[in-house]
Amino acid sequence: MLETITRVIMATKNQFTRFYCRRKYCAMDTYHFGTAEFKRSDDLVKEIELVTGSIPEHWIERSIAMLKNHRFHTSYCTERLEPGKMRNIAWLESLLREEMNDIVELFDLLIL
Repeated sequence: MLETITRVIMATKNQFTRFYCRRKYCAMDTYHFGTAEFKRSDDLVKEIELVTGSIPEHWIERSIAMLKNHRFHTSYCTERLEPGKMRNIAWLESLLREEMNDIVELFDLLIL
């Protein structure tokens, strides 16, 4: 009986440890979503454009969707990084508006 109880406790402990470590890893992996470092992705896209001659299709829209669907897994990250993540979403949305304005201006020039 004692052995069975010990196995149940250890199984729970191991599950908690795996869950806890997974949450910490996710926090480390997505930490930059809530910092100014996230904007370096724009620099990376510009480098890709210089090398390949094109940018990844719909990268702004995909980045916005990713950030909007993302949830931080620790209270530390939620409290400290969520405001920065919202600023990064606003920044991406402003890039998208600029891109759309450029398209409208180009379209207007083609019509004239």
